[in-house]
Amino acid sequence: MAEPGPNAVRARRLLLGGLAGGHLAAVLAVLGCGIGGGLVAGASAAVAAVTTLAFFTIGQGVQVLVAEAPPKQVLLAALASYGVRVSALGLLLMLA
Repeated sequence: MAEPGPNAVRARRLLLGGLAGGHLAAVLAVLGCGIGGGLVAGASAAVAAVTTLAFFTIGQGVQVLVAEAPPKQVLLAALASYGVRVSALGLLLMLA
């Protein structure tokens, strides 16, 4: 297997850094909401945190996969990924 290029390495670093920061923020948000607003607020913050982390992870994961592609392909992948993620969230809201 070939070594990843510099763009893929950068995208992977961004993914890992974002996940670390996102999880830290999620824990703080869930704890803060849980302490300040009770169990329902904490649970709501947890659902929001999971949704946000999933949205970010999928988008950044696509960027890692196409990082070494030509710029137009990267843009197309990013826009398609965004469209799919937003549509999925809209479908979830419609079903709720």
